[in-house]
Amino acid sequence: MMKKIFLITSLFVISGCVVNPVTEYNNLQGPHKALAVAVNSNGQRTGGSGWASGRTIYEARNNAISNCKRYNGNSFCILEKENNNFVFTNSLNQLRDAQMKIKIEQYQNYINSKKTLCMSYGFTNENAIAACVQQEINNEIARLQQQQAYANAQARANAQARANAFSNMGRCLSNEASFAACGNAWNGYTPKPPKKVYKCDYDVFGNQISSTCREQ
Repeated sequence: MMKKIFLITSLFVISGCVVNPVTEYNNLQGPHKALAVAVNSNGQRTGGSGWASGRTIYEARNNAISNCKRYNGNSFCILEKENNNFVFTNSLNQLRDAQMKIKIEQYQNYINSKKTLCMSYGFTNENAIAACVQQEINNEIARLQQQQAYANAQARANAQARANAFSNMGRCLSNEASFAACGNAWNGYTPKPPKKVYKCDYDVFGNQISSTCREQ
């Protein structure tokens, strides 16, 4: 008999009806069934899920997790139910154990890489290698801190540059009241000096008497 596989992520709308994962799971037919849910790296549910039936519980588990991952690629999919048994707590503990194992392996690989580096320097005594590894770790911490300080300084400089650009544009539009006149104001804006107005006296022939001109 061909197995039936059913899947869904969170709540889904079909022909105007809201499909509930738990309801669909309860309606699954087959010798065995499993329900998987999506969680983030902290073990918190993200709302996604997938379920399936199978000829064996092993097959149902794999199908349910596969269905969950298909639509929740950025999350971890773990089993919540196997047949009528709730297994979420055990599944979450297994996920955390696996994550911790990976971290420990990463830490050990990191230390081994530093040991290899120190041995390439010519250190052979275990205490000397250990001291060298510690120094290399301290050097890397200092380097990372320096990089972070630079990144923070660059972020502050970028924020200040954006603030200056907005300020320049705002001042330009306030003075010029024209987008065309403020096209380059992002790069800096210096208001034009106000146009000077002079009042002069004129002779009987209508000629301006320059010596009488005064700025208004």
